[in-house]
Amino acid sequence: MRHSESVLDRLLRSLPDERERLRPYVDRAKALSSECGCSMGGAFMVAALALVIGYEVTHGGPGRGHVIVGLLRDAAIVFSAGIAGKLIGLGIARVRLAWLYRKLRVRYHA
Repeated sequence: MRHSESVLDRLLRSLPDERERLRPYVDRAKALSSECGCSMGGAFMVAALALVIGYEVTHGGPGRGHVIVGLLRDAAIVFSAGIAGKLIGLGIARVRLAWLYRKLRVRYHA
């Protein structure tokens, strides 16, 4: 993403009269390029935890067999959901960043 930031800086320098109109795009691009996916990962993890707890409450809890195996399975589900959410969050940020760069290229012929 360093290359993209330098392209944005060059665009700002080459169009000084458009600086005010370009500044929000540059700020948005910098925010998207530093996105880590943590908020979506956290949301997925909380949702998975709620679903696992709901499942365990309605189906008799982890005591219906091997308790340790059930708890490890539930922990793996919650952890996997958090990782999946993080990866999806990163992917969405990258797609939004690509769309932003494409919009700027079309608009300013950069």
